[in-house]
Amino acid sequence: MTDDQQWHAPDAPREPAASPYHAASGPSAAHGATPASTPASANGWAPPPKPGLVPLRPMTLGTILGASFQVLRRNPKPTLGPALLISLATVLLTLLVTGAVTAWSIGRIESAQSAADQDALLAGGFALGAVGVLLAALLSIVGTAVLQGIIVAEVARATLGEKLGFRALWTHLRGRLGALIGWAFVLAAALAVAMLIVILLIAGLSLLGEAGVILSVLVALFAMLGGAVLVAWLSTKLLFVPAALVLERRPLGAAVGRSWTLIRGSFWRVFGIVLLVAVMLSIAAQVVTTPVSLLFGLGTAFLTPSGMDESGFIAMTIISYLVLFLVSAVVGAITLVVQTATSSLLYLDLRFRTEGLDLELARTVEARQRGESVADPYAAPAAGSSSPGSPAAS
Repeated sequence: MTDDQQWHAPDAPREPAASPYHAASGPSAAHGATPASTPASANGWAPPPKPGLVPLRPMTLGTILGASFQVLRRNPKPTLGPALLISLATVLLTLLVTGAVTAWSIGRIESAQSAADQDALLAGGFALGAVGVLLAALLSIVGTAVLQGIIVAEVARATLGEKLGFRALWTHLRGRLGALIGWAFVLAAALAVAMLIVILLIAGLSLLGEAGVILSVLVALFAMLGGAVLVAWLSTKLLFVPAALVLERRPLGAAVGRSWTLIRGSFWRVFGIVLLVAVMLSIAAQVVTTPVSLLFGLGTAFLTPSGMDESGFIAMTIISYLVLFLVSAVVGAITLVVQTATSSLLYLDLRFRTEGLDLELARTVEARQRGESVADPYAAPAAGSSSPGSPAAS
């Protein structure tokens, strides 16, 4: 009785209990079948199949956190590699442009013959520096958009047990790069316009005398607090736009609506998990970068009184900044991959919970094991159709 809690006649043959994840005929088959290799326990229960990155069931917080970091270990070349290149390119471009503009400005200002010329050169140096920073920001926007598409595709294929290289993942982005980059520029433009409006408003109020200065300070405080809340709300509501663009291959407007609808009813859960991951990564980044910064700072301070000349001090400072920038680039790349993987997993989790995508993926895995060709399970459902796990379907 300890092996099987169901009573059987002594000579009656015992039939194994049917697993809810095995293929079935009749009405139960319409709710999805999963790989037949899933082991069933004596009382008929079987764990959900796990062909790849995560089990095919609604995910817990621990599952999402573990899988987000597992993306790095499971397939680092097409995920961490591009992220590191993007992060290094952005940091180095910013460093080179800033250094070149600063050196040029200092040289021209020192050779200027009047204060007016110095002011003009200083303004020109600031303008060139701003252009350089803008170019680095554009590079970061484009690179981040492309990386988001790669990570979304990687998480989706890894959930099905596939491990693809960079070229194979790149094929999943075919026809989607323009939409991804366009979405990134839409976000950047909206943020820039909002900041410009606030700056102009504060500058206009500051010209109205003492009362205007007080109003400008109040507006600045309100803009900071209100802007932070607005950005947090919108970024959460629009978190799944890259996934809808890449996996469901929706146009940009439909992808925005899809993200807005999918997250309905789960806002605080999604926001809490995203915030938790961001805080964890921020603390980890500080733990890594702060000792490096302090080490080089103390080293420079100790070496300066010991007779180091000016050129040696400059060289030491440059080396310390380069090392710090490289460490920051590596940490930034890891952060970008983990945060994008987290949003992709949350997207899958919500589709598991509301649309029965986990059952569709299980059917896909089983059909592939039988050698059958199947349609893309992540594609957007046809208009007017209901997904297997949705309330309309049940």
